[in-house]
Amino acid sequence: MGGFFGCSELVEKVKWLCMSKKAIKVIKNLVSKLKLVDKKLLIGGVVIFVILSGSASYAIFMNQKTKKTEPETSKTNSEETEGEEKTKEEQASETDKDTQPDTGTGSASNGSNTGTAPPEAPSDPGSPGWVWDETPPVFVNLMVNFAPYNPGTGKAGDFIFDAVLDKVFGDFGQTVSSPEGPKILPTYDFMVTLDTPVYAPTGGEVVMLTYQASTNDYEILIRPVYNSVWLINYDHLRNLNPAIAEGAQITAGQYLGTPGPWFSNGIVELMITRDIGEGSIAYCPYDFLSSSLKATYTSKINTIMSEWETFKGDSSIYDEGVMVKPGCLMNTTS
Repeated sequence: MGGFFGCSELVEKVKWLCMSKKAIKVIKNLVSKLKLVDKKLLIGGVVIFVILSGSASYAIFMNQKTKKTEPETSKTNSEETEGEEKTKEEQASETDKDTQPDTGTGSASNGSNTGTAPPEAPSDPGSPGWVWDETPPVFVNLMVNFAPYNPGTGKAGDFIFDAVLDKVFGDFGQTVSSPEGPKILPTYDFMVTLDTPVYAPTGGEVVMLTYQASTNDYEILIRPVYNSVWLINYDHLRNLNPAIAEGAQITAGQYLGTPGPWFSNGIVELMITRDIGEGSIAYCPYDFLSSSLKATYTSKINTIMSEWETFKGDSSIYDEGVMVKPGCLMNTTS
């Protein structure tokens, strides 16, 4: 910034104002014409004026310099704060990524890399965004133990060979008598001893647990996942595993309980249906066995039917010739 009376540009570290040569010459001419006393007063006034002018100019200069540097400082502080915030966000994102379980999809589109949770799935069928899961469950067993018939124990694994029974193994799709008339059974039925341990063929959430007073036992209904089209029914159970309750998760192979009473023995049933609230269709349970177990259970089912016919002396009890699958007279029934 220029000084007063033609003075040169003020230097930052100089605290007074220098006057131009022309101004000094004028002042000298004035001084030479004054008396001594007046000279002293004039010189003193000029010195004071120069000091005050220099101080004022320096103050103005520093004030303007401060104004120029403040935005830069503010900008620097803002950039540093923004950088710190970005660093914190990046660290939080990395932490989330490390703690989230691997979904196995190999996709980053689920929102985990943005720090935002995916939207909650609709909770009720028919609500906007609801999607049914068609994935079929996989059975790892057929609830009870199959084994060749042992005349010494009167058992074939857990199956009890009691002549009072019509069938020791109830085949899917068989027609039976009922108070309402002929009925096609949508289940595999197992006639076993009352102390037989019964295990879950597959897992899922218990969506219904019902006590059945007429038979003094329980029915367990599960879905593999909350939006599955499939329902699995474990029917006629007593002495339930204490962990079983509505809303609880059952795992494949988990102990369920013991069979419900049937005459002097026990019975347990397995049924699987496709049910989306518009009527249900029951499917042959054999179709849901793990592919690695199908050959084994083909042999076990055929053996139990054959040995029962031999035990009863009637080869027409089971119509193996029309069965579409081992133990199934049809693929589905409604």
